[in-house]
Amino acid sequence: MSMTEPTQAELDAAIAAERAKLGANVDARVKAVQDFLVASAGEDAGRAIAAGPVTASQIQGFERLMSDFRSRSAAPSPSAAAPRDNRAADDGRVGEEQYSKMSNAERLDYARRMSR
Repeated sequence: MSMTEPTQAELDAAIAAERAKLGANVDARVKAVQDFLVASAGEDAGRAIAAGPVTASQIQGFERLMSDFRSRSAAPSPSAAAPRDNRAADDGRVGEEQYSKMSNAERLDYARRMSR
């Protein structure tokens, strides 16, 4: 079996077929992925990653990564969930006010308990 290079018409048809799989928003979807790559990896690296022919599977895979990235970015940080008042949390954490009233020895003991 001999391998021949595809003609320009075959390449165009393959690209059109991949674009059709992405639906009517194909241009917006591809641009969103390109923008995400540039923002995440920097201008040069992002453009290099996004260069070349794009398959529907590549765009869909990057969209899943983007969704996961947004979900993780939107999650509250552990410090944001810390109690702000004088009550102890269910997991043993104390609020800012209570912590500020601890002696150095109590703070050290508290830090040891929390690091377990």
